[in-house]
Amino acid sequence: MSAFAITNIFLVFSLILNGCNGFSHRGYKLYEITPESLEDAEYLHAFSNEKFDFWREGQRLGEPTDIMVAPEDQQEFEQKLANRGMKYQVVVEDVESILQQEKFERSMARSALGPGSVTFTNYMLLEEQMAYLRRLAQDYPNNVTVESIGQSHEGRDILILKLSSGSSGTSSPKPAIFIDAGIHCREWIAPPVALYAIQQLVENTANAALYANVDWYIVPNLNPDGYQYTTTVNRLWRKNRRLTDGAECYGTDLNRNFGYQWMVGGASSNPCSETFAGPSEFSEPEARAMRDFILDHKDNIKLYVSFHSFGELLLYPWSYAPLLPDNTEELYAVGLRSVQAIEAASVIGSEYTVNNSAIGLYVAAGVTTDWVKAEAGVDLSYIFELPNGDAPWWFMLPARQIRPVVEETWAGIRALYEYVEEKFVAGITTTTSTTTTTVSSVDEPESSTSSASTSSTEGTSSTSPTTTSTTTTTTGILRELDLSEDSFVSDVLRSFPVIMPLLLLLIALFALKACEGTSFEGYKVYHVTPNTLEQAKILNAYHYEEKFDFWEESHLLGDPSDIMVAPEDQPAFERNLTRNLFDYSIVIDNVERLIQQEKIERSMTRTMLAPGQVTFSSFMRHSEHMAYLRRLAADYPNIATVEKIGEISSGPSETSTPKPGILIDAGIHCREWIAPPVALYIIQQLVQNSANAHMYANVDWYIVPNLNPDGYEFTQSNNRLWRKNRRLTEGAQCIGTDLNRNFGYYWMHAGASQDSCSEIYAGPEAFSEPESQAIRDWVLANGENLQLYLSFHSYGEMMLYPWGYAPELPENHEDLHYVGQLAATAIDQASTINSQYRVNSSAILLYEAAGGSDDWVKAEGKVDLSYCVELPDGDAPFFFMIPARQILPAVRETFEGVKAFHAYIEENFWTNQDVEVDDANPEIH
Repeated sequence: MSAFAITNIFLVFSLILNGCNGFSHRGYKLYEITPESLEDAEYLHAFSNEKFDFWREGQRLGEPTDIMVAPEDQQEFEQKLANRGMKYQVVVEDVESILQQEKFERSMARSALGPGSVTFTNYMLLEEQMAYLRRLAQDYPNNVTVESIGQSHEGRDILILKLSSGSSGTSSPKPAIFIDAGIHCREWIAPPVALYAIQQLVENTANAALYANVDWYIVPNLNPDGYQYTTTVNRLWRKNRRLTDGAECYGTDLNRNFGYQWMVGGASSNPCSETFAGPSEFSEPEARAMRDFILDHKDNIKLYVSFHSFGELLLYPWSYAPLLPDNTEELYAVGLRSVQAIEAASVIGSEYTVNNSAIGLYVAAGVTTDWVKAEAGVDLSYIFELPNGDAPWWFMLPARQIRPVVEETWAGIRALYEYVEEKFVAGITTTTSTTTTTVSSVDEPESSTSSASTSSTEGTSSTSPTTTSTTTTTTGILRELDLSEDSFVSDVLRSFPVIMPLLLLLIALFALKACEGTSFEGYKVYHVTPNTLEQAKILNAYHYEEKFDFWEESHLLGDPSDIMVAPEDQPAFERNLTRNLFDYSIVIDNVERLIQQEKIERSMTRTMLAPGQVTFSSFMRHSEHMAYLRRLAADYPNIATVEKIGEISSGPSETSTPKPGILIDAGIHCREWIAPPVALYIIQQLVQNSANAHMYANVDWYIVPNLNPDGYEFTQSNNRLWRKNRRLTEGAQCIGTDLNRNFGYYWMHAGASQDSCSEIYAGPEAFSEPESQAIRDWVLANGENLQLYLSFHSYGEMMLYPWGYAPELPENHEDLHYVGQLAATAIDQASTINSQYRVNSSAILLYEAAGGSDDWVKAEGKVDLSYCVELPDGDAPFFFMIPARQILPAVRETFEGVKAFHAYIEENFWTNQDVEVDDANPEIH
């Protein structure tokens, strides 16, 4: 019989089976909607409480949400979107067609299993999974026990496999790891992951050590009724199969039914919703079965893991709200170990993210991880959102990719086990001894060497290991929990026995918190959009009041401003917005919470730098900035000079004409932390990357990486959102002057304040501040050859040129726009974080602000090409606080723009070519 005939027989057989299923998704559509505003995102999220099935929900603007809608609801759904002006596309016209395709592929790969066998080349039936567990209990009776922890609504046993080498031999029970899978039954890849872990533990003798000191409790299928239903009736069923009394629809979402913060958020009281939380907490037999077992064993369960799909996420509590638990640092660090192991083992390109559930996925109350942590006291509690490989349709991972997924996930499970062994077994089985430990910094692709003879470019790391003698039972805990912002916690931990580290870490973190001095507890950030000229004027008036901190402001109608407001001023502020019919939303409900979250993430990426090193994987301290500059001057004396304002030059011009110069500064507004790394990266690429030597052959560079060092240090140690310098003007009530309002060109003309407590206080007079005086004096003394000035700020992805004092254009505005567009285009093309720069005059695109450095440098310093560059915030949900992981993408793409500026300067000023502008086509000839 031909292969073609066999294929058609399978197809016909598949279609016959479908006719017996009793449920069809014929005509169901899958919609992809990308909300463009926070209001749209909230509007869309409300659909999750209705009859719509969310396959994927984006958590940030620009991330799509995928929703399946039944034929009878599609007209209503599309009309709701149209009424809001929300764009959408239908990505699957007929869901049933892709279900049939998946079913056909399964039938082609399906092979009969012998009794008690396991396979990872196809999806197993429920009875096959259970038969495998029972066979293991028979074959390995000394270590394996299989029992039922309870029964499902339809009377199926919920089986758990318990794996143990026996008693610990001490009065303390052995630590245990609890794993479950399949709570959402359509997520078919989850049970195979649990079964593969079982196979590797029980049947692979090479892994026997993994249960010598740690017990394992594994439930491969927590929702057996639902899973059976997905294999026989409805492939996309998610809930269990119990009909609540008086309900119209079957099933409860078991992962909304657990009794911690039940129904607080992200759950529905509608029985027809996919997130129906049940009539009461623990109303479902499956949830009660797991609850009772865990409470009976809570004294020895140290790690809980629940497998879901999809998304390549490792999530920790809390899920009921975007709040962080007390041991967030540990949860993050341990989770990171696990995902790094997965990614190292992956053959399908999995790239995991570790995050808090509510922040990284969505708010969902009544979930297993929250309850296990809060009520059972299991500190290490995680949800895995597994990958979907190359599956085009989300939950439907192809059978051919089961094995790659389970194998890579096993590597992550092993990493979690290793931490449990290190932390909880060491005190039982290991005696204290003196150990010599080699401590090395984490690899940093952007770290430069400390040797002048080595060409340091991207991709090099040269930190030399140092050897220390340490008294400890295990070095792993110390390495993974080195989470402080500096070396203090690390030094303390290395000085005490292993029983002390966690206590000392807690004390240190409290001490750091106590030293912060400034709290933004209860402060909110409002996203306010003026739609009329009157509204724009009202909003502009707030700019001059000291109690309002504008994080971003635009004077274009329809462009939003972001304003931070203290708790005591919020009621009046909101009343005024409402009275004047503003569109507004609260984008940050508690600023302090986000600052603490950023601090935690910084501590995760923080690495100890050797003297004179640079990194672009975390934010450096000011002293580290300066040490790096001084090291470059020592290592590269022929091209680099470091003074109060740094200079890079290949030497004097061999002609009577001085070489053109480029002046760059960063950090004038010290809370804009991404700006100094951009300047430092430019320095690194110019000095240490020999491929860029031509860039200073004919052009001199003058770079000030941190123009406001006092302010920057203050943001590190006391007030993360400080903007000004730190000088107290005589007779003033508040400290600090906005240095970018203190330059002496049209000083105090507009967009500045004489209130010393205002964020835009311009100082008592022009150039009253030592920092602005330093730039002024240097430019006037050395600026004869300057042809380009760049000042780096954040955020907004804007290339701004004068004037800032008023919406007027300078005579060479066509040149300014053209050259700025060259740089912006280069950045956009190089961007891996989707930066999209706009180019325009400062006052027109951003806001009026007199006394800015770029205005003064152009007007008084006579530098025709003068720009303020507002850098991107990447995927930072909170503006200035760009994640450390995106420093490198931001600095790399910005350097491409700097290269475009350099090319223009070299072509037009070193070669002394005349530049003409065609009015009809503003292009440089």
